Amino acid sequence: MKSLRLILCILALMAGIAPVSAQFTINKVTPKQADTKILPDTLSKRLDLTSSFFSESRYKAERRRIRKERNTINLTTSLQMTQTGFENWAAGGQNTFTGRATMAFSHQFKKNKFNFNYDLEARYGLSVIDQVSFKNEDMFRLNINPSIDLNKNWSYAALVQFASQFTKGYKAMGDNTLVSDFMAPGTLTLGLGFTYKHQKLPLTINISPLTGSMTFVRNDSLSSVGAYGVDPGKTVKSSLGSQLILNLKVPFAKDRVTYTSYLDVFSNYDKVTRVTWDNKLDFTILKFMTLNLFCSSKYDHTVNFATNPEDPFLRRIQLNYSVGVGFTYVFKNK
Repeated sequence: MKSLRLILCILALMAGIAPVSAQFTINKVTPKQADTKILPDTLSKRLDLTSSFFSESRYKAERRRIRKERNTINLTTSLQMTQTGFENWAAGGQNTFTGRATMAFSHQFKKNKFNFNYDLEARYGLSVIDQVSFKNEDMFRLNINPSIDLNKNWSYAALVQFASQFTKGYKAMGDNTLVSDFMAPGTLTLGLGFTYKHQKLPLTINISPLTGSMTFVRNDSLSSVGAYGVDPGKTVKSSLGSQLILNLKVPFAKDRVTYTSYLDVFSNYDKVTRVTWDNKLDFTILKFMTLNLFCSSKYDHTVNFATNPEDPFLRRIQLNYSVGVGFTYVFKNK
């Protein structure tokens, strides 16, 4: 009996296992019969696989390109020197050294319709004769010109101009009569108007119908005698008028020759009181060597050379000209 019960238990157990083993036979299940569930794609929403990765070097290169596109920088420096020496020279002569340094810097910034330009020019000359030095040229001039474009040629503009010299100046070698000093004279001009730029020629014209000009004489000995138009004992004289500035720089002969002209005219609505006209012609001989022809003329109503009182215009004209060969360095970012 016990054997029969054992056999019946084994048969019942085998009958219960047979259906379970059939459920794991996956070779009979097709894809349509499978119970599948499609989950949402959350990875592509969090990460844009089509965007480019950030590159610091590419970013810096792009910033350099934008800065160069918006900024135009020009720097020209030159140095001219002449030395003459004599020793046991029967015909006689004096040991002479002459040096002249010049610098012209301009920066133009443009973003959309806004422009900000400024240029600085400086010259300084020195002569040494038998170990006695004498300054023969000294000036600096700064022009600041912000503007907003009206069209391709004209723009609304403001002008700030400051000009003076670096050190004291005397009438002549051996004559210790003081004629100039830093801010004696010095001029500060503030104007509102328009700027014209030619599209083909490197020509810029600033027209300021409303301009205020102040002349400073910050030296006691010069202000006490009323030099440069100030009242005796005063240090400042102001006037209201209009101003015209023309700036032209034309290279030709494959950039081996450059002509530069600067004209500055100020009028106090009654008459022209101040005119400056600088002209320069540069010939490039070698890479860093140039021949320079320079001429500067000035008219100042406050300066009176009493050689011909009957001719009030010619007695106030000043001339400065030079010819020299020297070393020149030019830097341009474009």
